[in-house]
Amino acid sequence: VQIDDRLRKVSEDAEPLMEWETESEHDAEMVRVYKKEAAKARSLTPDQEYQLVYKMTAGDQNARNLLIEANLALAMKLAADYRGKGLMPSDLIQEGNIGLMMAVNSYEPEVDGPFSAFKERVIRQQIETALEEYNRSTRSARKMASRVNELNQVATVFAREYEREPNS
Repeated sequence: VQIDDRLRKVSEDAEPLMEWETESEHDAEMVRVYKKEAAKARSLTPDQEYQLVYKMTAGDQNARNLLIEANLALAMKLAADYRGKGLMPSDLIQEGNIGLMMAVNSYEPEVDGPFSAFKERVIRQQIETALEEYNRSTRSARKMASRVNELNQVATVFAREYEREPNS
């Protein structure tokens, strides 16, 4: 199997990248950049991917880069499954790309099984971890705001009842 130094544009019969709805223009621009980069690379056949994985595990950095480039569209596709769960689309895609790079950098054929299943699992784990962290921090901020509001209400009731401001 011969693999070019750089991957070429996706062929006409390839599945087009999905549309992303965004709330901010900045986020929409970031999504456009990600889509443009993913569209530059063509998909690999299973045999080509196997050859690249073999070369990558032997230390070939070019093979590593080609695997990442060829799978950018997959990272975007998997990120799309998590839309509407808290993170902006560009953040989901970025987390998917981080997961893809982690998968490529940590893959061990004897331990991790087929690369295709491993990369999807690591991408999804990275996105889910980011969502959990985001939602945890959001809950903490909401809880703190709720406590501040409660204290303000207590201080207001105290000030009315005793006709003075409370001391610390």
